Amino acid sequence: MPKNNCYFLEKLLKIIGSHWDPGKNVPFDPTAAKFAMTNGLTVIIANGKNLADVKNILAGKSFKGTVIR
Repeated sequence: MPKNNCYFLEKLLKIIGSHWDPGKNVPFDPTAAKFAMTNGLTVIIANGKNLADVKNILAGKSFKGTVIR
C-alpha cells in the first residue's frame, strides 16, 4: 500500500470511542471501525469524485487520502 496519511484502527477507536451514539460528531463510524479491525480490513478515505485517485487506489499506487489499518 502506498504511503499516505496512515492511522491504525486501535488508535482510532481510542480517539472516537467504540460505541455509536446518534448525532455523534466523529470522523469515522466506530461500529465500522470495529468491524474493519475484527475482519482485518484496510479502510481508505478518499474523494470518490477524483477518478484519477480512484484509479490509483485500485492499482495500488499513491493517491490523496487516508489509509486506516
